[in-house]
Amino acid sequence: MKFLPISYFDKNPKSTKPVWGINTASESELGVVGEILLAIPGPNGGTPDRLLIPQTWLPQELSRVIGRKRLLESVEFRGAVDKNLIGLISQEDAERLLRQPGASEEQAKIRARSLQIRQAGAARTLADSKTEVSRADGVVEEDDGDSSGRNKTVIIDHNENTNVAEAAAAGVEEAEPGISVQFKMWVDRLCMSKDVLAKNDIKSRRKFSSPELRYLQRSLPRNFTQTLTMVNSTLSKMS
Repeated sequence: MKFLPISYFDKNPKSTKPVWGINTASESELGVVGEILLAIPGPNGGTPDRLLIPQTWLPQELSRVIGRKRLLESVEFRGAVDKNLIGLISQEDAERLLRQPGASEEQAKIRARSLQIRQAGAARTLADSKTEVSRADGVVEEDDGDSSGRNKTVIIDHNENTNVAEAAAAGVEEAEPGISVQFKMWVDRLCMSKDVLAKNDIKSRRKFSSPELRYLQRSLPRNFTQTLTMVNSTLSKMS
């Protein structure tokens, strides 16, 4: 699949075609897996609007949330694309991906996750949920006057938020070379899922090392035929 540069959209500023994008945070220099949250300045410098790109292999119609013109003029959005946190694709590629097997199950998972967040509301803090939030550009600013992250590009990590000390206390075995405790626990959760859902989660993560793929290969249930076929195919291409 070919990702489009931001300049592709600049060529026709009067176009009303939608802007489609994919969360590619795992393939950026940061190598972080998680949702991407952008604060897009409001019209005439007004209150920023939030643009959330979920951690999924499904493309998102980004201009449905924020108007195309305002989105493409946003420094925050252009910076996220330049840093490879977001991959822009054509509408044809987006429609092709949305027709792939597992797309409906993945969309249902995203809707369920969104509902869960809305129901949790403001009463559930980041500390309560043990969700880690980090600057997308890797910069830590001590005295920026906004500790909430509302006006920053952040990555919300839902997969790697298990503390290693807590995992050890819970009886999780020490990770083998190239495999973190967090990754092992993520795979354990996959194994308790269903074949198509595990395949979707692996596709959404996008980037794996050879040791991680081999660990998946031997850890996944044998009846996860779709997922194992994908893992085996990826391993063959890497070798």
